[in-house]
Amino acid sequence: MPLVNRWPLLSILNGGDVTRDIIGGLTLTNSGGVTMDSRGAYFNGSSYLGTASKTVPANFSMSIWVRPISWGNATFFATCDSGGTNATIYGIYASAGSVNYYAGSAAHTSEVSGWSSNILTPELLTLETVVCNTSTPTLTGYRNGVQVASVTYGGGGASYPLAIGRLGAYAGYYFNGYLQDARIYDTSLSPNEVIDLYRRGPNDIYNVSRYHKSGIYLPALARNGGFGR
Repeated sequence: MPLVNRWPLLSILNGGDVTRDIIGGLTLTNSGGVTMDSRGAYFNGSSYLGTASKTVPANFSMSIWVRPISWGNATFFATCDSGGTNATIYGIYASAGSVNYYAGSAAHTSEVSGWSSNILTPELLTLETVVCNTSTPTLTGYRNGVQVASVTYGGGGASYPLAIGRLGAYAGYYFNGYLQDARIYDTSLSPNEVIDLYRRGPNDIYNVSRYHKSGIYLPALARNGGFGR
């Protein structure tokens, strides 16, 4: 899994800098006061992390761990393709308790319903695409390692910059809650790779089953040279 960008959104991994990319070195801009605590990065409904300089490769995957506090039209993670006549924004966002996997400006989405606010268990949302720089990208959406959406989109869209907690350059769709471990891969992940990503837990050092009822992550057995118990 060629990982090209990774924002842990967690102090023990990013040296206390919420904007830091520990893989690709792409530092984001903190707008509106995104903060961090033991649950990850807190977005207050008017804050976000963003940059104008990131586009995704021809095939890519994006993933992020999500814990909403309140619902509305809220973007978890969004980026765009390499530009040109078919420049398209790709994103994972919420709308009225549903999760949407998005490509383009024509609101062609596929979603899974049934979420509620104040989720105590972190959820992994993953979007993988193939041939995303053509006018007909194929998208597959996963929730906690399980495929929940698949759609082929036939239109272009605006080339918005990358953002976490907001829909690109659009001053709206702000997120209220906690986000952690935002990643971009330069390939389309296989179903088995998505399952493995989920099983590792946020930032590879936590186990989803060990999650305190207060919403605080509890360290589990270390994986891949991470932290211990």
